[in-house]
Amino acid sequence: MSCDNIDGGHSTPLLSLSLLPLKLKPLIMLKKRQRVAHKGTPCDQCHQLRRKRSMDEPCNRRSELSIDCLNTPPNVLSPDDQEYVLLATHAHATEGLAEILQNLQKFEKDMEHTKRLLWLKSFTSAQNSSYLSNNTDPPTMEDPDAQASTRADFDPLPSLDSSYLSDFSMDMDSTCRPRVSIPSWSLELTKSGMRINTNISDYSALVPVLVSIASASIGPSLVEHARRLSDPLHGDSTKIARTTMSWALVSNVVMSVINTGMDLENNNRRLYGSMFTSYIYTPDIGQRFYNTYFSCIHNHHPVLHKSWFNSRFYNSVNLHSNPAVIAVCAVASHMSCLKMNAFLSPEARHHHGHALAEMARDMVADDFDDPDIGVFIALVLVAQLKIAALEAKTAFIYIGMATRVADLLGHQYMKNTPTTFFNDPNYAPERETFKRLCWFVSTLQSDHLNIAQGVPQTFSDDCAVLRKQLGLPTPLADEDPVTQRAVQFTAHVYERVQRTSSLVMELRSGACDTFPVALIDRFEAVLMGWYYSLPLDFRISKTLFEDFDKSAITPGDPYSARLLVHFYATFLSVHQQFLPEPDSDSDSKDSEDITEHLSSSPSPSDEQSSRSYHLSTLAASIVANLLSFLVCEGMCHDETGMLMAALDMHLRNSHAHDQNVANEAKMNLVRMLRVIGKTFFFRVAQWQWLKVWTCVDDSREVFREIGWAF
Repeated sequence: MSCDNIDGGHSTPLLSLSLLPLKLKPLIMLKKRQRVAHKGTPCDQCHQLRRKRSMDEPCNRRSELSIDCLNTPPNVLSPDDQEYVLLATHAHATEGLAEILQNLQKFEKDMEHTKRLLWLKSFTSAQNSSYLSNNTDPPTMEDPDAQASTRADFDPLPSLDSSYLSDFSMDMDSTCRPRVSIPSWSLELTKSGMRINTNISDYSALVPVLVSIASASIGPSLVEHARRLSDPLHGDSTKIARTTMSWALVSNVVMSVINTGMDLENNNRRLYGSMFTSYIYTPDIGQRFYNTYFSCIHNHHPVLHKSWFNSRFYNSVNLHSNPAVIAVCAVASHMSCLKMNAFLSPEARHHHGHALAEMARDMVADDFDDPDIGVFIALVLVAQLKIAALEAKTAFIYIGMATRVADLLGHQYMKNTPTTFFNDPNYAPERETFKRLCWFVSTLQSDHLNIAQGVPQTFSDDCAVLRKQLGLPTPLADEDPVTQRAVQFTAHVYERVQRTSSLVMELRSGACDTFPVALIDRFEAVLMGWYYSLPLDFRISKTLFEDFDKSAITPGDPYSARLLVHFYATFLSVHQQFLPEPDSDSDSKDSEDITEHLSSSPSPSDEQSSRSYHLSTLAASIVANLLSFLVCEGMCHDETGMLMAALDMHLRNSHAHDQNVANEAKMNLVRMLRVIGKTFFFRVAQWQWLKVWTCVDDSREVFREIGWAF
């Protein structure tokens, strides 16, 4: 199933603006007239303004034309002033049109988003519940032709004439343009777009009308009206409110830990950095970073070890011979490798020393603008190092530098611009490396920076066009099977991010506190459609929200299980926002009581809230089982961000009134802590991590409060 089918097919341009022919001849085509020199003594104003300069660089002369001058008769403009007014009018109209186009594009995006909501009829909560509770086949999209019949058309808006807004009569400058009275006009919104009916033929009179139509005073009214028309199935009664999530201890403590993290001791600081980046601050940090960019692969492509590539980009045997890593050492230590104990062993510092810094200076220029893939790799490595050190602002700087270098390198590797690099098979590994790095920078890095210091995702869209032209990461022909499997897994994860990112950001947006249930149903349908569209060898469960089959997981191949973890973690992170408060009756009910409560609940909002609690509990339990199994098999390398939602859910349920639910949650929470201890924090005791997590001195008291004994 493709993303286009899920979103309702390719959308057509929604905005079609038809205007009457303009009678005014384009001023740019006017033939330039020879200037006429007037005899006489100019006044002081004319002498100070220096007319010739004002023609080249427009100033305030247009508003000062009413000043009396010896050369200008009263109420009569000189020929030069007439031409100046004409040119100024044309410049003003051009600037107005640019603003109109910008506002109309913004309005078109809002209308495009509204039009997508028309496809929600195929994804009702009842349909989702049917295949969640029964062992039925996965949901499939209907035929596009059949779906077209269910699309709700836009009803025309009531005519918006000139009386709808304020008077559009504009008082122009008394000496430039007279006061113009705008004739009548009307605006209507149809299923084919927006149409303006007007008898205005004067160019200068039409500009203020278009500006007023595209202004913020009328735009939201049109969009809000269109949204009401496009959602005939659900009304205000089916909106669900987002809860405060005061029970989410892990998520709420993150920012407080960040604020105090830089003041902690060295051991805790290392622990704190690895908590949000899944990397351990150990001497092999460079190797771990570099493996991450190749999808955590340990056996790379054989071509990468050729002499010409090995000497420039990568060497798995001797990491310190890699110029990119040397550049990281030099840049991170201000061009002094002697301070980078995490990268360089004492032997390397003794034998190489300043020679490595000189190599780094030669490779990485001070301005970082050389279109070289080695520079690009070095910048990405430095940015990742800064993220691990929780220096988000500095990381943004290096990410911006890497993005600029990627733009310069893009034409060598893009599909639509075949070059020698594109056609030469010897450059296939280099091209694939560049592609994977671009995807990594534009997606995963934004999540780390957002977690690190709450910085908005400003750079994630910079590589959007480049990613689209490069395509998803693809395994190379002569890569080993494990490597090919890892690359395919990475591509599927990026595809999931592409499909669900817009919906997840909308549901997590702080702009509003209530959301329509149909939007949640759409998110579920898109996420489930992504999982059911995976190849069969990457799918474990034929029916979601059921216990997985451990025999379906191939030994040594964790990628199918990790994709299932990605599904449940994404599902859980969205539904956690709509859970009932912990002191409500929903937490004290088991699954049968919840089902009975759902059938008797009169409010659709309460029904959705209870449903979110029930499904979130199942998802968190499955995540705990999957990760516990992967840890036992030695195959767990997931991001810690995926654990936070499950940890919060288990902590919440550990205080449930139902003793069975509480005991199961405590058992799952112990599993999750063991997963964290064996994968990310095996060098630090669990109680020490919990101390940083809960910001308490003696974290063993927290264990005693929950009822555990270690």
